[in-house]
Amino acid sequence: VIEAQLEVGRGPVATIIVQRGTLKKGDAIVAGPVSGRVRALFDDDGEAIAEAGPSTPVVVMGWDEIPTAGDMFEVAKNERTARKMAQNKVGEIRALELTIPTATDRLGHLIERLRTQEHSELRLVIKTDTHGSLEAIRESVGKISRDDGFVTFVHAGVGGVTTNDVSLAEASGAIIYGFNSRPDASARATAKIAAIDIRTFSIIYELLDDVESLLVGELSPEEIENFL
Repeated sequence: VIEAQLEVGRGPVATIIVQRGTLKKGDAIVAGPVSGRVRALFDDDGEAIAEAGPSTPVVVMGWDEIPTAGDMFEVAKNERTARKMAQNKVGEIRALELTIPTATDRLGHLIERLRTQEHSELRLVIKTDTHGSLEAIRESVGKISRDDGFVTFVHAGVGGVTTNDVSLAEASGAIIYGFNSRPDASARATAKIAAIDIRTFSIIYELLDDVESLLVGELSPEEIENFL
């Protein structure tokens, strides 16, 4: 599903690209937790068509609700099967929401632990652009402390933030810091699923201030980054 919206007179519609097979009017359809039946197909000129083959972009009308952009689109054997597939997806999404905290929730629990425990350990995964930056940050962060509180480096290296860094942070309960180092698309996706906080800085003093704030149990302002 490329995009989806609610249109006056048409109801929920979605723009999709057929990858395999032929999509026909009357087919039972499902995309993520949303199902339906193809009531009409429109090509890129807005003209009604009867079917769409591979590599064809087409607007589909006939959804029960508005599907989500990015969900995989499938044709089911019948409407009953499509509804069952959609309901199963709803169950999976709810299960994930119940079991996996968000990055904000995870950070909130960490802050509470650092604030209340007598012996607090802040675990970090550090990635920088150069070895010189890495050594400077390790030395400076090593000087940050509080009574019965300390910082531990789970991993420190040079290069971009990778999925391995995210997995390591998840397993060890660490926060990832990037200094002039950014996560790739795969690492961002993995971090979102695992609710791992990746904090990036280009000024070393801001990074150090952030580490110190976390160690004493203070939550710094949240920055939201939109990737274009």
